[in-house]
Amino acid sequence: MTGPAARTIATAGLLTAALALTACSDTPGQEAVTSTVTVQAGASPVTGSAGSGQATPASGGTASSGVTAPTPPAGSAATSATTPARTAGPVAGAPSFAGGPAPAGAIPVAPFAGAGINVAVFRMPSGNIGCEFSDSHAGCGIQSYIQQPPAGLPQAGSEPSWWVDLGTSGQPTIGPKGDAPYFTYPGVQVLQWGQVARHGDYVCASAKTGLTCWNSTTGHGAFMSKQAYRPF
Repeated sequence: MTGPAARTIATAGLLTAALALTACSDTPGQEAVTSTVTVQAGASPVTGSAGSGQATPASGGTASSGVTAPTPPAGSAATSATTPARTAGPVAGAPSFAGGPAPAGAIPVAPFAGAGINVAVFRMPSGNIGCEFSDSHAGCGIQSYIQQPPAGLPQAGSEPSWWVDLGTSGQPTIGPKGDAPYFTYPGVQVLQWGQVARHGDYVCASAKTGLTCWNSTTGHGAFMSKQAYRPF
């Protein structure tokens, strides 16, 4: 031996020696690391300095580490590559789930008997915005747009654009509507702020800031309020 701090492993035949080396860390909670060194017959001695935490094979030696990396916690970045949940809607004002399926707890839009036809109707608590759903169409109206449309609102000719056709494909379109909407009639369903309604493929989310409606099959819809119209 060359000194009290060194160890020498020599072999004459096929010999396997285990050299346990412990590396202590200053970091609390970090476990010690153990390495195993295998020396083939005829190989040069392997030396390791006591307290160094390392085993260095001399020329011709073979070192095999027994260290196993810790398994990352389930759900960590190392074990999953899932897309984070969306925290904002497709347009300003829309809820984060807009464009997707109706969330659990969505209430059905009630049929309106006063219409005389098969149509489901609701209005917002303010009465300014409401929607109608039938077998042939789905749309919403914003009455304030008739007298005071928001800046940049598309106009079709001389008639005010205030009726949103939700459609069955692509983004909704806004334009005029000649008939009075059913949601202005007394006795229609009121979709309270914070509630979500559904009818067929269509979903509407009511909030004090406005109403967001969309087709859950296509993902297209629009945010509607007195101040803004934002299709998506």
